[in-house]
Amino acid sequence: MLTKDEMQKELIPKFAEELGLEERGIDIKKDFNEYGLSSVTAVGLVGELEELLRQELSPTLILEHPTIESLAQYLTDKANNGIEKD
Repeated sequence: MLTKDEMQKELIPKFAEELGLEERGIDIKKDFNEYGLSSVTAVGLVGELEELLRQELSPTLILEHPTIESLAQYLTDKANNGIEKD
């Protein structure tokens, strides 16, 4: 089973790379909009997450779960249970 902390450790480098930041500069509770994440980048990240989880995800996922913390929780639940949770 994948834990929320493990998922956050997967997400942080992906977001840091896309945003051009160092990993230590990523706050898991900070809204993605505060980092200036564009919609094009968000859709690209969702595609990467689909590959990571081998599951189809909503293109609006990052809007629905706008922090690494909330996104990690959702993805962990989805990966471990195979169900969508809001």
